[in-house]
Order: sequence, then structure tokens, then C-alpha cells
Amino acid sequence: MKLNRLLTILLMMILVTTAHGGIHRGSSASMRLDAEPPQIGIVTAPEGETFIAGDTLHFAWWASDSYPALHDSNRVAAVLVREALQDSTTYTVTLDHTWDWIAPEVSSANCVFEVTVRDEFGNTATTRSDVFRLLRSDTAAPDTPATIRLAAPAPNPFNPQTTITFALPESGPVDLSVYDLHGRLVRRLHQGALPAGSHTRTWNGRDDDGRRVAGGPYMVRLLAGGGFNEARKVVLLP
Repeated sequence: MKLNRLLTILLMMILVTTAHGGIHRGSSASMRLDAEPPQIGIVTAPEGETFIAGDTLHFAWWASDSYPALHDSNRVAAVLVREALQDSTTYTVTLDHTWDWIAPEVSSANCVFEVTVRDEFGNTATTRSDVFRLLRSDTAAPDTPATIRLAAPAPNPFNPQTTITFALPESGPVDLSVYDLHGRLVRRLHQGALPAGSHTRTWNGRDDDGRRVAGGPYMVRLLAGGGFNEARKVVLLP
């Protein structure tokens, strides 16, 4: 009787030990898959402007990805002339990036600025600016206006974006920015020197951090040479 009871207890111990050992055998950490591309956006780039060879063009953009980390390769910012690669630069993974590019001597042509980023799973995101134009240094400059002008944004009201056109009689520093009705800066559309002529910028209803702002009235203000200071009202539809 005692022997049978002892054998029963030993058998139960063997079964329990085997079961618990099997629970952990061959276990491994799971890997999270990602099918979403990184996020990327252009903050500053020429839009509808004309430049002469030798001019410096300023580009600014951002790129991010919550999971996984952005890949060590294929982070490229480039200028395309007639859809062909003209020049490019690679960039490190940070939120804010800038590139000052000097326009080369090329045949007059339309150009775009393009940014590409790829994550560790091969998901790729690419974005492009609006078209701008390059002219050879020996090309006659376009007609210039007699005075500085800031046209009314169009369309107005707008959603998702509006275009602001302004004209400069001579080259010089320009600040074109969007403010709310309390005078707080919302979005800087351009800050820096521009050549004489007509220029355009678009506003997509987002602030400098890329966030969509609330619908309502805003002011587009142009500061230019000679103390020029003019604002136009624009309404963003919700």
C-alpha cells in the first residue's frame, strides 16, 4: 500500500516537471511587422519662381517614422532638371533638415525638389515641391514690376491650399509669413533673398511643424525692401 502510494507520488512529480519544462522550450520574442511608410514633408522650397545660374536656393524638410527606426540608406534630397537628376545630398535622421543649393549653368528648364526616405522594412516615402525654373546666366531676365505688390490669396476661402503671388522690382530680402488674428506666427512661407520678378508661394493650412491648424481667418504678411509691409486676409475652411 505504501509502495503504491509512493509510486503514484513519483509519477505525478515527473508529469508536472515535464509539463512545466515544455512551456518554455523553444520560446522566442515576436517581431512586429510594419507596412506603413515613413512620414515626410517639405517645409521650404521654391514654387513657381525663376532663378539664374549662381543663385542660392534654400530647401528645408522633415522626416520621421515611429517604428522602426529609419534605414541608414536611401535618405536622399535631390534637384531634378527636366525630370533628370541634377544634384543630390544624403541626410541623417533628424526631424529638421536644410540644404542650400547653388544653381548651376544649365539650359533653361523646369525643375523640382524631391525628398525620399526608406524604413527598415523597405517602405519608401517620396515627396516633391512645385515646379520652379532655372535660367542660364546669359539669359535675359524677365520683365520686372515697377513696385512691390502682394496679390490677394487665391482661392479664398480655401481648403486644402491657397496660392499667394507677389512681385518685386529688385532683388532683396523677403519675409512672407502667415499669422493668426492674435499676431502669432503660424507658418513662415519664405524668409531670405529673392530675385526681382513675380513669385508664388502656397499655404496648405499647416503650421511650421506640419500640423493642420484650425479653420478660420488668418493674415498673410509680406515684408520686403524699403520698409514694405502689407497683409492680406485669408480664410481656411474647416
